[in-house]
Amino acid sequence: MHLADPTQHEIYFGQHHFEDLNPLSCGYHDCPAGHIAKGMRPFYMIHFVEDGCGTLYFDGREQKVNKGQIFIIRPYEDIRYVADSETPWRYVYICFDGAQAKKLDTLGVRVTELSAAPFATLRALEERKDTREEMALSALYMIFAELLSGKAKHPHYVRRTVNMIHASYHSEQLSVSRIAEELSLDRRYLVRLFKEKTGGGIQEYIIKVRMDNAKALLENGFSVSATAAMVGYRDSFNFSKMFKKFVGSSPKQYAQAHRSSDKTS
Repeated sequence: MHLADPTQHEIYFGQHHFEDLNPLSCGYHDCPAGHIAKGMRPFYMIHFVEDGCGTLYFDGREQKVNKGQIFIIRPYEDIRYVADSETPWRYVYICFDGAQAKKLDTLGVRVTELSAAPFATLRALEERKDTREEMALSALYMIFAELLSGKAKHPHYVRRTVNMIHASYHSEQLSVSRIAEELSLDRRYLVRLFKEKTGGGIQEYIIKVRMDNAKALLENGFSVSATAAMVGYRDSFNFSKMFKKFVGSSPKQYAQAHRSSDKTS
């Protein structure tokens, strides 16, 4: 990279070869609109978005990354990330390896919010002439401490899962897999995280939200078929089976027992 370019800069390390976490390089890039970065690398990378946004493409999926979030790239991963065409991102990044770096593989997260402080340390290394590698290592440990402590994971994803369910319970496409894909999380990891925080399962929560809304609709005079469609069921028969299992009576029986006398069926 050209050191005179005010929009990007990279610092290379390699004097100490630390064993646990070993910083290789760090830098920043104020990307032009639509800028594409891609390729496989033999080390880990973490990017922190200081401003703007972009999209990460991996494993046949895509994930929007916004200001204040990081995204993680693993070794030899075929990945692509693209700056937004209207508000392109500016990010700080660090490349590293080491025996402890593989702990990132157990997180189950690809994109998450993280404190800006360690990345501000990395950006400031451009002004330093000594102890750059030690400062980069310190920042890297700060990043790992926050990621592995769970601060970056809880309750952020659980809250977003709940919000997505309440916003999309009417959609037939709503599923645990779809939510995990939207959050760029491993499905099993999300299920475990939700269970830890709420004591229940995601699918059970989806059904609860749907049935609670179905009861309100039936009480207000909507037919069984209309109610089924409005809470995400294409098949009225499947809806009726789930409703009876959850509520204890059929939708028709529930409507007759709870519908106001001035409502029509």
